[in-house]
Amino acid sequence: MKSFKIHNATELWQRETSLPSVASFSQSLDHILGTDGFQLGSITELLGLPGSGKTQLCLQLCASVQIPKELGGLDAEALYIDTNTHFTLSRFREILSASLLKCQNILGKPLQITEDEALRKLHYVDAFGLEKFCAFMYRLPKFIAEHPKVKLIAIDSIAYPFKDGISTKQRTGLLFRQIAELQKIAIEHQIAVVLTNEMSTRVGLSGGGIVGSLGDAWAHRCNVRLLLSTPQGVQDPTQRLALLLKSNVACNAVARFQIFHIVEILSASLLKCQNILGKPLQITEDEALRKLHYVDAFGLEKFCAFMYRLPKFIAEHPKVKLIAIDSIAYPFKDGISTKQRTGLLFRQIAELQKIAIEHQIAVVLTNEMSTRVGLSGGGIVGSLGDAWAHRCNVRLLLSTPQGVQDPTQRLALLLKSNVACNAVARFQITGEGIRDVE
Repeated sequence: MKSFKIHNATELWQRETSLPSVASFSQSLDHILGTDGFQLGSITELLGLPGSGKTQLCLQLCASVQIPKELGGLDAEALYIDTNTHFTLSRFREILSASLLKCQNILGKPLQITEDEALRKLHYVDAFGLEKFCAFMYRLPKFIAEHPKVKLIAIDSIAYPFKDGISTKQRTGLLFRQIAELQKIAIEHQIAVVLTNEMSTRVGLSGGGIVGSLGDAWAHRCNVRLLLSTPQGVQDPTQRLALLLKSNVACNAVARFQIFHIVEILSASLLKCQNILGKPLQITEDEALRKLHYVDAFGLEKFCAFMYRLPKFIAEHPKVKLIAIDSIAYPFKDGISTKQRTGLLFRQIAELQKIAIEHQIAVVLTNEMSTRVGLSGGGIVGSLGDAWAHRCNVRLLLSTPQGVQDPTQRLALLLKSNVACNAVARFQITGEGIRDVE
């Protein structure tokens, strides 16, 4: 008969508080967690709207888990499970290089690890689609047993595989079995698990409430919940807020942190123009930042409200020559029938075409990929259907080339154009923005 060891509360407390944590490189964020970072043996959920910093924080943690032990780090490895194709290796390399340099400056001597060795400490899994995600989750315990140095698992995002083609009952059953397995792995192997989750509109709340996806029951399954957001009324576009919604060891609190990325691309672009001209530009970085007008249009109601106001906005801002909507499909993914979606979309694209022509503006829309049921093997196609595919003047399919060592390279396939034949271009995503392949 199996014997059971009974622990007293002191032993449990000592065991729980003795577990190390993965630092985020933001002292204020680590502080509000009450554990000086993302503690091993726990599951943390990162909530937030698109652009709030969820993926960036996951990438930072994947770099931070490699901090040398002489600096109080874990000198460990990370597993990144990508379900929505948000992972960008070039961005991870930037974060990793900066993190290693910071550690080197603190130590005052070169680190005993190269960037290539550090890159090999990140294990990446492409788990796009429900079938691939569930298949890898089934194999996860074996993977962890084979890689004992993994001390961080990042799943970005936990909600994305379940958004189409599965009933609520099936989704709940699958999710709860998977979270139970993750909790077991986190505790037995002393691993920090970080999940990103999306926000959705809860129908029935007054005015339409923005809440975390996957429902109320799911909200109680993680040990820690952090809501990331962009602060209102702040000029610095790199700043973010982290609100601690739930924790076993800390009270609700707010931390402010920064993500350096947008300004880097703008600065590099201005510098490139300056080098071509051979003289200083007549514009500062702050003046350039004020030329970007940002609209938070998360949720169908807010998106449609701004689209209704868009003609007036353009009339009031005649210098606007580019409109970027990222993404056109996202507001329509929940709580609307196909017929309603088609009607709304086609009215909005007609308005955008009118604005583009009358005001001579370039309009760029991003769209997601989805699985078309019925195609042999499950076909990956652009969202919103075939009729939508004919509404834009130009369609570009972006992808990562296979068999290429350089992780910054991308392919752009011209699917449709009124003035050019189908063709392929190769480009790079660097810390300075989009560039030609060298």
